[in-house]
Amino acid sequence: MAGQGSRITTGNVTGTGIAIGTGAQATVIINEQVQKEVLSLLSQLRKQVQEADLPEGAKNVLLNKAIPEMESGVRAPEAKPALQRGLEPRPWRRLPAPSASP
Repeated sequence: MAGQGSRITTGNVTGTGIAIGTGAQATVIINEQVQKEVLSLLSQLRKQVQEADLPEGAKNVLLNKAIPEMESGVRAPEAKPALQRGLEPRPWRRLPAPSASP
């Protein structure tokens, strides 16, 4: 429910699982065909990361944390939040904001 005096204006909105407004939520459930397609794309991503010229630390995080979380997220009943979780920065891994020079 929108708060008193809150105002939301949108243009044309189309898509699936759209939620607009304070506290709005949407759940998107993917079907088996989409699940297979996303898992195939994640498999391709895994191969590309393995072959990429990346620092080993970055490769390890992608191959052992991010991609597996996304793969398990695809199999979860509510796939979208679990997929996003694989990409979210961890609070303990965030870099400090650069300080302004005087």
